[in-house]
Amino acid sequence: MKDLRHLWYLPTLFFILIIFNPLEPIIRKNKSLCLVLFIMINMGSGFFPHYFQIPNVAKFMLYFYLGYLFEEWRQGKKSVTILSLSMVLAFQIACFIGITLLEGKQTFGLNAILGILCATSGLYIVYGLCFMLSKSESQLLPSFMKVMSRDSYGIYLFHPMIIYLLFYAIRDVSYNSWLVFSVISILALSLSMLLTQVIRRTPLKFSIGE
Repeated sequence: MKDLRHLWYLPTLFFILIIFNPLEPIIRKNKSLCLVLFIMINMGSGFFPHYFQIPNVAKFMLYFYLGYLFEEWRQGKKSVTILSLSMVLAFQIACFIGITLLEGKQTFGLNAILGILCATSGLYIVYGLCFMLSKSESQLLPSFMKVMSRDSYGIYLFHPMIIYLLFYAIRDVSYNSWLVFSVISILALSLSMLLTQVIRRTPLKFSIGE
């Protein structure tokens, strides 16, 4: 089974849940050992046969588990300090700079390790920023989340087509991968929200569940 474009994650998540759920009692008792195991499986995911989403399951099981650990940590009412957030942000920037400078030169192991570190620190940064905003008197976060909640289905429907078109438009141009990722992410989100607003004002609004 090959990747199913933007729907590839559906069978991947399904298989991860099938594996994770019956093993959860064992995983809960051996967190450190399982973390090391999932890291090793993640690093070797490219060598698995391309059937039934096995490489994706092997790769993303780690991130699923990191989310599981993060949720346990978050439920412990852990707070985020400006110092810790600044340190993790600096670390994330350092990883980005390192990846950019070493682009095309990284070894297999370095690629995997940098990917894991970036994903983990990125998760903490997003949570930390949301935590800080929730403690402030600013209405920015509640307003943004309200808009995201309202337009989420439209964003889900439209963003893949917009991303494909944007990448097709720059197919013959070479840019820094991190710059391309950042710009296209912002454009895809903005255009998806705009298209959702347009559809909402037409008789086709039923297509976005309204």
